[in-house]
Amino acid sequence: MGENRFKMNPAYSGGPVFFAFWGKTIFDVQGLYFSAPLPALRQHAPDRGVGVIEKISQQGAALHAEGRFVESSPDGREVAALALEGFPWQASVSIWPEQVEEIREGKTAMVNGQLFEGPGTVVRKGHLREISFAALGADSRTSVTALAASAGPGPHTGDPGPENFMAAVRRMTARGLTIRAAIKAAAETWPALFQAHLAEIGHKGGYQEMGCCPPEMPKHAFEAKVGEFQARGLSRGQAIIQAARQFPELHEDYVESCQER
Repeated sequence: MGENRFKMNPAYSGGPVFFAFWGKTIFDVQGLYFSAPLPALRQHAPDRGVGVIEKISQQGAALHAEGRFVESSPDGREVAALALEGFPWQASVSIWPEQVEEIREGKTAMVNGQLFEGPGTVVRKGHLREISFAALGADSRTSVTALAASAGPGPHTGDPGPENFMAAVRRMTARGLTIRAAIKAAAETWPALFQAHLAEIGHKGGYQEMGCCPPEMPKHAFEAKVGEFQARGLSRGQAIIQAARQFPELHEDYVESCQER
């Protein structure tokens, strides 16, 4: 019998979050230390184990994690089942701060490759103790992907794996996943097949070819703001930064909508 696995991409985005005590806070990813494996909990409750985090990696300014659900735990089974049905779990890191830097109003600090503007708090060094599955995490830019049990080729069964991406999707739907959840799980489990499929269809339509999305995606309001800044002579990168700074709510909604597509 296979095991249900998960990926947190990312577990922490590297950006600022808000806490009632410290206010706006950012964790310096370079200053975090940990010893894998780590526990994966539900809402940071120590008596509600969900899984085991086996690998943690830094990708740019973000922290990524992957691991497996524990089937002996009711929370592990429930969280895995909800994730496979498409429930949008977020990740929430638990960090014990050891070196803290206060940034006063009007001052700035460089953290995780970005300019952090005060007032706020920078945790320069901290101990990562666990990562939780949360319905609403402090860092809304995190996400969790669950992979179906026995999804990959089995070393003891001689399973060669699906012959193409559509066959991979059919495997996932056979396990009871909706088409959207099946496509997402298949893409995470067999990325090479997914990329080959995109190349075959010429990247036109993407998931539309599988009936997952409507034929036209409406232009998001944030994209329109970016276009306005570009019309003023800014590069696309500069326009995105300016739009994100001036319209943070639109930017957050845009990021979330991209993750759902």
